[in-house]
Amino acid sequence: MSPKNIVKCILCDMDGVLRIGTQPIPGVQNIFYYFKELKIQPIIITNECRYTNKKIYDDLKNMKILKDDTIPLITSANVCKTWLENYMYSNKFRYDKFNVCVIGEKGLQVNIKDIKSKNLSLNSIWELDNKTQNIIILGSLFNYTENHKKIIKEWLSNTSTLIVKTCDDNADPELNCVLPNTILNNFNKVADVNVGKPDINFSQEVNRLLKQMNLSHIDSSEIMLVGDTMNTDIKMGIGLGYKTILVLSGNTKIYDLKTYNYSPDYILPSLHFIKKLL
Repeated sequence: MSPKNIVKCILCDMDGVLRIGTQPIPGVQNIFYYFKELKIQPIIITNECRYTNKKIYDDLKNMKILKDDTIPLITSANVCKTWLENYMYSNKFRYDKFNVCVIGEKGLQVNIKDIKSKNLSLNSIWELDNKTQNIIILGSLFNYTENHKKIIKEWLSNTSTLIVKTCDDNADPELNCVLPNTILNNFNKVADVNVGKPDINFSQEVNRLLKQMNLSHIDSSEIMLVGDTMNTDIKMGIGLGYKTILVLSGNTKIYDLKTYNYSPDYILPSLHFIKKLL
């Protein structure tokens, strides 16, 4: 069944779909403006947390994928900020202080530092206090140092520490960073909270944006999600009732599909070929 004429919004993953590193995936330049010509609202959704939104926009413009900053963008760093703000508000009568250690690059650091709260303390030292909630946020790292390992070990050795990770990915198309799951596996730990796809925290951020854009009336069957990773992109899309497209230009290869008990609605070599469906 073709999605023709019934797609009103396309959520598009970034790494492995639009680009790998500093190189655009062939055929994706100006694809978002093709969507707009069809009156389809595009939104970029990514588990990327290393870069600020401005850096991502600038990079995509340099690659000729975007012309300006008008296409909405949600990163897992943005979602992490929202989650932490909501968590502190919900627990404001339980704790006097939220002692937060952020292990990550500039994109994650900037988002958390942007939170305005007198109860938030950004710190690399774990604190023992019944009225303090210690939270460690693990993002992706370009350079995973011995100092990182020392700090993380201290925080994870205390069972009361709330562990947050920015994504559930096990691989990155660039192959140039250490992911949260790798860090946690090294310490034989699991996260208490995941703010990246396919977690509900990311889904809620998408829903908030759709409402903000006056698009919350769109039926889930009229939304399409395009991604390169089965256990994050496609899993989230299926859970939300969206049409899903797996592109084979990033993390997932066709032979990987047999390892999953769910499948996308469509499989394409790359995002460029979506034009045949629209």
